[in-house]
Amino acid sequence: MDRKILPRVLHTVRCMLQKRGYVVPEQREIPLNKHGLVVREKLSFIAQKQDDEDVSLRVHFIDDSKLMSRDIEAACDKTTKSGTKHVIIVAEIVVMSHINNQIRTQTSKNGMHLEIFSFAELMIDITEHELVPKHIVLSEEEKLAVLKRFCTTEAKMPKIKQNDPMAKFYNMQPGQMVQILRKSPTSGSSEYYRVVEQT
Repeated sequence: MDRKILPRVLHTVRCMLQKRGYVVPEQREIPLNKHGLVVREKLSFIAQKQDDEDVSLRVHFIDDSKLMSRDIEAACDKTTKSGTKHVIIVAEIVVMSHINNQIRTQTSKNGMHLEIFSFAELMIDITEHELVPKHIVLSEEEKLAVLKRFCTTEAKMPKIKQNDPMAKFYNMQPGQMVQILRKSPTSGSSEYYRVVEQT
């Protein structure tokens, strides 16, 4: 199963990072052990921000099928040793209720920025789906310009949850604003704005 699914998952991760503005290292062959099984952790890699070499993150694949607290701790340790505090953890199965405490610990005590994805969330690049409108994360200056244009405040703007699939894909943070461009049969395209809300 891994040999069929992992290449798709890895491809989506790479596309996701490129769309976030990261330089992704060349893809290697899927690593196998002596029994012909995929060694998932060896798929892990570091990516650097295209316009700032000081900004980087680690993509960490979990070998076990289900993500456990000990896996998060190990991933964060390896991420810190690699010189960054931002990690994307990819696991076959993720049950958030089992790992929320560990996430809070790593975030509050160690200043780690964690993103967690299951294989199912990464089977396709959702930004390429014909039914998904284009999402553009705005800068702070662009956000203020939108608020001024509509004579409104951030609190009155429509919201998008931080765990929305598109918000997760682009790692949107609470308070950020996203422009959504929908195709319209009458006007060609319509634009909408949402402010990211913490889940």
